[in-house]
Amino acid sequence: MIPATKGADSVKHGLDLMKQWRWNVTAESTNWKREQSNYKWQEKDGIPINKPVDNWNHLWDAARYATVMKWGNVTSRLPQML
Repeated sequence: MIPATKGADSVKHGLDLMKQWRWNVTAESTNWKREQSNYKWQEKDGIPINKPVDNWNHLWDAARYATVMKWGNVTSRLPQML
């Protein structure tokens, strides 16, 4: 195991890296689909803020950690693979 690097806005940074790809979740990936459909953003006065609710995120967190470990602080166009 390798510890995940966490810091200010690490979740947002990881999600921004992940958004640079198209993620294909197959019909057989029922747990991924369940998490994706339940993933929510925190709200303030009914308006979503840039912080996810820490629930229904286990598989996506693992994918985010792997993405950050592989590409770290890269914010330019990344290779279209994963």
